[in-house]
Amino acid sequence: MSGAYSKKGIAFIIDAVLASLLVVMAIVVAQHHLSTTSRATVNRNSNTEFISSDLMTALAELKIGELNNSYIKSLINNSNITNVNGSVIEQIGQFWAEDKGALAMNLTKIMLDGLMDNKTGIGVFMNGEAVYEINNSDGEIIRSSKKIISGIQSNRSRYGYNARAFALKSKKNNTLIMMGDVILSSVKKTSGGTNGNGVNVTYNLTVPANCSISDAQWFIESAWTDNKFKAYINGDFIPGSSASGSKLLTDLQSYLNEGPNDATVEFRFGSGGNEGGDDGASHFTVDYETNVLSTLADMNTKYFAKVESNCSIRYKRPVFVMGELSSVEVNMSLYGINATLAYTIDGITYNVSKKNISAGKASWSSTEISNSLAGYGLSFANMSHKYVWFVVDVDDYHERENFGTGRIIYPNSKITIKTSFSTLIYGYIDVTKIIPVDSYSSVDWGDFYRRTTWIFNASNATFPLMLDSQLAWLYDSGTNPDQDAILNGKEVYSHPPQPLVVEFARYGYATDSGEFVNGRNNYTLQFSDGYSINPFNSLVSFLALIRSTVGYGETFETQSEATSDALRRLNETIAGFIDLIEIGNEVTTVGNVPSLWGPTIAEVRTWE
Repeated sequence: MSGAYSKKGIAFIIDAVLASLLVVMAIVVAQHHLSTTSRATVNRNSNTEFISSDLMTALAELKIGELNNSYIKSLINNSNITNVNGSVIEQIGQFWAEDKGALAMNLTKIMLDGLMDNKTGIGVFMNGEAVYEINNSDGEIIRSSKKIISGIQSNRSRYGYNARAFALKSKKNNTLIMMGDVILSSVKKTSGGTNGNGVNVTYNLTVPANCSISDAQWFIESAWTDNKFKAYINGDFIPGSSASGSKLLTDLQSYLNEGPNDATVEFRFGSGGNEGGDDGASHFTVDYETNVLSTLADMNTKYFAKVESNCSIRYKRPVFVMGELSSVEVNMSLYGINATLAYTIDGITYNVSKKNISAGKASWSSTEISNSLAGYGLSFANMSHKYVWFVVDVDDYHERENFGTGRIIYPNSKITIKTSFSTLIYGYIDVTKIIPVDSYSSVDWGDFYRRTTWIFNASNATFPLMLDSQLAWLYDSGTNPDQDAILNGKEVYSHPPQPLVVEFARYGYATDSGEFVNGRNNYTLQFSDGYSINPFNSLVSFLALIRSTVGYGETFETQSEATSDALRRLNETIAGFIDLIEIGNEVTTVGNVPSLWGPTIAEVRTWE
């Protein structure tokens, strides 16, 4: 029973307060309706001490649009008042903040005139500054009621501006990198000596449109150190390219065109090596300048080079899998009798199947490859976040063969993968940079070293996508050397216990691996006796995405301040990577935001 009485008591108190508020609001509204010329006066001896709080409540609750007053309607019509849903006290405060003292005073005057007798004063103040007073005197303050109004401040608009900026045109210095694959075919007959075969390998090099090439170099390294070779670009012989073992060709920019280019090497018998071809360390680099924002190639489709030979062919195509692999297909266009597919994971090769070449095609579906993995107790997870080598043989492969019929791998042959990793290019500018060698030590033989380190920087302003390395390697056959790849002090590959990788020609890692750190990054390859790399002929590159836009920033009093802030933030983001040519920006108006300005204290005072 006591609980019930308590609830009733609360209800009566609320009713009384609401009735008091309605009385005051009725007086105020009636005042603004100006329906009669009489003015209500407040008896000081009747609840005088509550007048300031009740009036403040009414001013805070009553909306401008609810007032039926010709002067107020004129302010709305001429856009001096733009928010009819704002309260009266907020509108008074806005006029005051915008230094429109006369409008603030007139609006307050309409609300207050006639409410008090000649002995009692009343006034509205903003941050202690009088907006309007009746019966101004130095009398004793009877009551003061205050309310915080967010988002206004003297001499500042209720509204502010923030902006975002984005690159419409930019100029970037970028590097196009074409890494060679491991491609082998016999150049030695079964009885010894040359079989007269030439292994022709043609890589496609697509130069971006509207670019200016500053430098182009081509490093060629044959499968066997004694292989002879010569090189062509778009059918033109490159003077000085006739060599054996390896060769660096420089200043090749005049041979290149915008769009597709053919880079061909003809490998031949040397003095004793069984096979001719590419050992996987060859690479072509093109330094260029362009105003095209996105030059990033498809990350999920990997094409084969064109290979022509009169012996069986073995092609080892490395594919870096970013994220979790969910599907992989191999579709080959070939000339030959049969084709065999295998894959190499962490140095161990697993067979899929052999197929007859039909109508120039041989293909393996994702299901076939998945079933093959399952047969070895593996899954697509074992191919994820790493380099996987897909090995295609055209006809039964032999290191030594007599000169035979022609075999061809056509350049529309491809491997297509699907992964969990999504590269969102919109809003980004891709930049590829070659990372110079930082240090090398523990010489093995000639220019081959057992320990090499590369240093590069990544920052929060960039989105590091991938570090890729192509290595000129040397293996002492029959040995079992230690192999360690170390990223920022963490061993990410280590043999033992992981398998020995004889052809340690590629290694890479991507953002999804979680190996990049903000700031200085250290990439080290370390081997024991029996394995080494040539740091001067190896290539390590860093692919990053640079934001071409910055979002809305802080709120400013003027549009120009907001725009300047957006441009400053965009320039800081792309500094050192991109030169901006044309910049776009968008400015938005922000109003009635508590954090914009202020707050301001509105106050109603009464005194005698």
